[in-house]
Amino acid sequence: MWESPYVSIRSVEFDTNRALIKDNYVLTNGAYTGASMLSPPFYSKQREPAVINTNNYNLRFSPNTDLLKGAEKETFTFGITEGTNIIAQIKMGSKINILSELIQRDRSWLFIEVDPTFLVGKDHPVSFDFKDQQLRGWISSKYVTRK
Repeated sequence: MWESPYVSIRSVEFDTNRALIKDNYVLTNGAYTGASMLSPPFYSKQREPAVINTNNYNLRFSPNTDLLKGAEKETFTFGITEGTNIIAQIKMGSKINILSELIQRDRSWLFIEVDPTFLVGKDHPVSFDFKDQQLRGWISSKYVTRK
């Protein structure tokens, strides 16, 4: 058995005749990051569709733009840009689902879910071994148009 810097989450709901996939996503594994907020403290009642308005938009495992420091930097070496919390980049025009919003001092952060077809390149968490799963992470709201 091997450990991964990412976790695969699948939840299923059952009714009398079938099983329905409720959630099917990849999230950064907290054991590798030391970061305090990998997922939001609360989720919106409904997913809010939106579109990305710039190319190669950074998807981060935590809602901050600071460089990683100390043990966090040594522990998490799986980002696409060394020394950062950037785990993927999103193409312009990509459709995303906003799951939560966090407003900090000077920035509004969105916790989103994105289909891997909207990610740039092959160097992102879903490409590791999580086929057919969405990726969840944080983006700034700056280049996002809500539907």
